Amino acid sequence: MPSAPIALTRKLENFEAFSDLFGRWGGRFQQMTRGTFSGRLDMVAGSQLRVFEVATSESVFTRGVDGVPYVSFVPITANNVGSYWQGRRLAVGNLLLKGPDVEYFNQTRRDSCFQGLLIDAPALQAHYQMLTGEELPPALLSWAGLSPAPDTLDRLQRAMRG
Repeated sequence: MPSAPIALTRKLENFEAFSDLFGRWGGRFQQMTRGTFSGRLDMVAGSQLRVFEVATSESVFTRGVDGVPYVSFVPITANNVGSYWQGRRLAVGNLLLKGPDVEYFNQTRRDSCFQGLLIDAPALQAHYQMLTGEELPPALLSWAGLSPAPDTLDRLQRAMRG
């Protein structure tokens, strides 16, 4: 029987508090700007799905491969545009897709806020096959900057906020 989702809200007073929240992750974080760090994290985590929102006052560099098999979807908005993803910048309205075996290699700008949806890759593959009768395209387990229709991205963001 699946466990109940866990909700977490944290105000971050310093960069160490930010890093400590992701202590089980094997990658690394580095504050890239010299200002006083503050931020917050809101997250809901279930057995196959996680939704998060993280805001930081300073630029943060993230690098490493996550040890869990999640596919990440991150809408690019006015609150996070200008960040680098795999050395590239995505435009407002794009949707970042990162597969479970793809390294996090990104640097945020100062005063940024990200929302993300993380889906267990085996569950995503199973549901995709159940709905379409086809195998999940390998491209959906890689890295891409997608350009969905604006109303699709709006619906995704509303669902994540909910």
